[in-house]
Amino acid sequence: MYNREEECIILDSKKLTTYDIDNIIIMLEQGGIVVFPTDTVYGIACNASNIESVKKLYNIKRRDYEKPMMVLVGNIGDIYKYTDVLGENTKKLIEKFWPGPLSLVLNKSKVIPYYITNGSEKVGIRCTSNRVAQLILNKCNFPVVVTSANISNYENCYNIEQIVSQFKLNVDIYIDGGPLESNKPSTIVEIDKEEVKIIREGVIKKEEVYKCL
Repeated sequence: MYNREEECIILDSKKLTTYDIDNIIIMLEQGGIVVFPTDTVYGIACNASNIESVKKLYNIKRRDYEKPMMVLVGNIGDIYKYTDVLGENTKKLIEKFWPGPLSLVLNKSKVIPYYITNGSEKVGIRCTSNRVAQLILNKCNFPVVVTSANISNYENCYNIEQIVSQFKLNVDIYIDGGPLESNKPSTIVEIDKEEVKIIREGVIKKEEVYKCL
């Protein structure tokens, strides 16, 4: 079911069983670090409710602690767990672009700890369209933070070999979804009192965002 490279556990996404998915959920719940494909790049993930796991993720990625983490969900309805009241512009963007490569920065709910937002009342959240990521995220009863699976300031990784060479045994489980297309990252949009601001233009062009409002 899996092979080992320097003792790293690498699962083939095409052969994942319900048993494998359940073990991945348990691993995340207990503070483990997992890599899996998303609809943009490979992501490296942990349980947002476990502060030690989040610290480990920051450290192995060499990510600046002042940079907040983003929550990834596999079901559109999960946005109501992790964010506050949704305005009309937010609903329009969700209807148009989710699931997909649009990240929204919104007022967070009490479920989201401040240590992943760097003390901010806002949190970034995105609903992925990747089937493997959805299988995992939809069975988690806790928020999952996901960031690109590469060391900070390194190029994005589009195959599992590149990722294993960077993180090695610091990741508990790698899920190999095969080579991904070299896409841009998600577009990030912040919404504050119905005002829409493009933080980063990625796969979705800013003109497309404003067109649907």
